[in-house]
Amino acid sequence: MDDSADQIARDFVSRYEAQWSRGAEAVSLLYASDAVLVGFVTAIGRSRICELLHGIIGQGWTSIRIKIVMSDESAA
Repeated sequence: MDDSADQIARDFVSRYEAQWSRGAEAVSLLYASDAVLVGFVTAIGRSRICELLHGIIGQGWTSIRIKIVMSDESAA
């Protein structure tokens, strides 16, 4: 397994995008139980994150694309 920062970031983004298409519950499982999601509003904890994602997905955001702009390795 390649443990480079870039590969780890690519793998996570791939998982996140795939889970997004499966719904808020699937995405929320990628977060720790005490995670904090900061955006337009802040959601603390997996259940609150799930609620926030339900709202976002419910507004029509049924797919997501994430662009990695920098990882530790690419900063060197």
